[in-house]
Amino acid sequence: KSLIMQTCFATFDKENGHTGSQCLSRSSIFLYLKLFSWVLILIHGGANAKLLSIQRRAPAFAIPTPVVDFGLGAVAGATGAVVSYPFDFVKSQLQTEIGRAKYKNGIEAAIDIVSTDGPLSLYRGIGVQIAGVAPEKAIKLSVNDIVRNGIRSASGGGLPLWGELLAGAMAGFCQVIVTNPTEVMKVGLQTSGMTIGELFQEIGGFSGLYKGSAACITRDIIFSLTLFPLYAHFREFLPPLLLGPGAVSGDSVVVDILAAGGAAAPAALIATPADFVKTRIQSQDECSVSVRNFALADGDCVIDNTTIFPADVGYSSIENPIVLMTEISKREGPAVLFSGSFERIVRSLPQFGVTLVVFDHLKKFAMENHLL
Repeated sequence: KSLIMQTCFATFDKENGHTGSQCLSRSSIFLYLKLFSWVLILIHGGANAKLLSIQRRAPAFAIPTPVVDFGLGAVAGATGAVVSYPFDFVKSQLQTEIGRAKYKNGIEAAIDIVSTDGPLSLYRGIGVQIAGVAPEKAIKLSVNDIVRNGIRSASGGGLPLWGELLAGAMAGFCQVIVTNPTEVMKVGLQTSGMTIGELFQEIGGFSGLYKGSAACITRDIIFSLTLFPLYAHFREFLPPLLLGPGAVSGDSVVVDILAAGGAAAPAALIATPADFVKTRIQSQDECSVSVRNFALADGDCVIDNTTIFPADVGYSSIENPIVLMTEISKREGPAVLFSGSFERIVRSLPQFGVTLVVFDHLKKFAMENHLL
């Protein structure tokens, strides 16, 4: 706590010409870490009961359940990220001011990007995504599993709907400690031509890694509390529906992927407005940077002699997600909040179809080999 609270950075107000300092997280990083630890403490009793069972079954090879879950989540998350990254890249382009003016849809954007910069350009920023998505998905998947097990244990073996929703929400909340820095760097690399070093300097160093965190928390909580309960129930009724009576989850990888994709699609759609606002706050395209840096004399962003973003500085510098969402709806229409929703859904289908199924099958393998 002491290290976090005392690490500050010099700042410069370009509007007023004043210098000052800004602490690393204004307590937000410490808050995330503290709340995450509380989650683990609250479910400690349920996890302990399971660990005792593990130790009785295979004491020589017993590994704490959270450790195994974390490792499996990291592998599953990285696998899903590689499969889905091009869709995420295109989605980010469509959510920026320049992208909305330049492209009508994701197909047009993808064709233009590939023809201009080559197919590998769709993977720009993938290194940051993989580095961040492994711990992010590990936290998301393991926290959901741990909280579900804890609530199930406390409820005498049953899991009420509120428990499913709470487990998903806590998973989404806890992952933000890793998600937001990853998103800031990823979106910045996707929407600019900067290197990692240049981007890190542009956002103001470590203090800028939690820019847009309120919108990111909102998005991740909404997404996770929708995803996990739906996935759990789809896994129950899809196998007998598609494979016949008596079929269960695990009998068919294809059915499991359909269950995961079916849960991810509505979750992605519902969370799109929060994701859109997050991208607007974190984007580093020429227009956004110019407006945020007070570099425009008339308040208009002009790219290639075309006015892209006719808004004043106050609009572009808003970081409160609710206020920004309201302003965007007033000026550009409510429908704009769902820009990139199709690409987000298309990205989520393979990403979580692969991630959740890989995680479940790796976990089954771990249980069969007495690691769980």
